Amino acid sequence: MKYLVFSIFALYIIEANSQNYKELLIISIEVEKNKGLHKFQNDFWVVSVNSWTNPNEKSLYPLNIEGFSATDLDECCVNKELILFNPTTSESFDFEDGFLHSQNNLLSLVKENRTKVQTINKKWKSGIREKITVFVTPVNGIFCTCEVKHKNTEIDIGYEGEILMPISDFEYNPIFLKSDLYKDIIKYDFSALPFLSLHTMH
Repeated sequence: MKYLVFSIFALYIIEANSQNYKELLIISIEVEKNKGLHKFQNDFWVVSVNSWTNPNEKSLYPLNIEGFSATDLDECCVNKELILFNPTTSESFDFEDGFLHSQNNLLSLVKENRTKVQTINKKWKSGIREKITVFVTPVNGIFCTCEVKHKNTEIDIGYEGEILMPISDFEYNPIFLKSDLYKDIIKYDFSALPFLSLHTMH
């Protein structure tokens, strides 16, 4: 099993090095509520730096950054389609050690190097108050891109389209923070994005 998982992981790296090295701006969204079952939530999106031509949602994609299985990663990177809400008895969490190290490295890069760019306060008629804080972290690395699908028709996350999943070779890119493109991107109202929390669905 270890040999098989290592072989699949090696295949990801071979394919990704030639096709999926990306320059991204990772958007971390933190939501704090004054009441409710989930008073604190966080979500992750990405802006593909090279594809940002106009500030619109077509340049923004959800990032499934953690909490997924090896089976999910295989669906996304090999089959190019991730089916949500479809756990099976054969679901595998047997990642190759190198992958888990890369994933932890990405989480550390995002947390330790993020820059706060927006704070939005919202108040709803129900009495719920939200404080939405948006952080950005420019990161380069290898990511898989795939279509997200819904197996369970009773649950709708409010999004259809491409998502990204992390693979390896992540590097913090502080130079991008000084670019004109960065100044243009952070003008976008990221609080308007649908809250998906893909990384906690599995």
